[in-house]
Amino acid sequence: MKNATIVLGSPNAKGNTARLAEAMLSAIDNESISIRKIELSKLKRINHCVGCDSCKKNETRKCVFDDGLNDVIAEVRKSDLLVIACPIYFFNFNSLTKAFIDRLFYSSEINNNENLLRGKKVAVLMTYGLTNVIDSGAKNALQSFYDISKFVSLEIIGIVYGSFGDDQEQNELLLNKAKNLGKTINKEILA
Repeated sequence: MKNATIVLGSPNAKGNTARLAEAMLSAIDNESISIRKIELSKLKRINHCVGCDSCKKNETRKCVFDDGLNDVIAEVRKSDLLVIACPIYFFNFNSLTKAFIDRLFYSSEINNNENLLRGKKVAVLMTYGLTNVIDSGAKNALQSFYDISKFVSLEIIGIVYGSFGDDQEQNELLLNKAKNLGKTINKEILA
C-alpha cells in the first residue's frame, strides 16, 4: 500500500481549503493509498524555524521545538506523496503553512546539494479570497512553491488554486479540478 500525507494549513477546519481538500480526497483510491490528513491548527503552538542547525546535528533530524511538527515531518518523509493545502493570507502562504514548509525543508537538508525529500511527489491546493491569482497574492505562493520544489528536486504532480464565491458554476469547476487532482494522484502514486 502507498502512503499520502495531506497537510492542511488552514486554521478553519470547515473552510474553503478544507472543502477543496475533501473534493480531492473523494477521488483518491482509499483501498490502495493510505491517507493521513494532518491539520496544523490542531497541533500545539507551532514554532518557526530559527536556523539553529540542531536538526542537522542529530541522527533523527528532529527540531529542538517539541510542538508536534517533528512527528508530522517524519510522516512526510515516509510518505510517497505530500499534499500541501493552504489558504493565502496577505499575498502568500499563511503562517502555519510557512512554518511547516520552513521546518520540513530545512530539517530535511543534508547539504546544499541533497535533501531527504529529493524526488518525492508533491501536490498543492490553494484557496484565496479575491477573484484572481494575481490580486490575491497567490502568484507569490505559487512562485515560492515552484522555487522550493526545484531547489529540493520534488516532483510536482499537480496544483489546484482558486477562489470560492457566489458563482456556483465556478465553484463546481474548482471542486472538479480538485477531484481531477485526486485521479492524477491515483495514476502517479499507483503507477
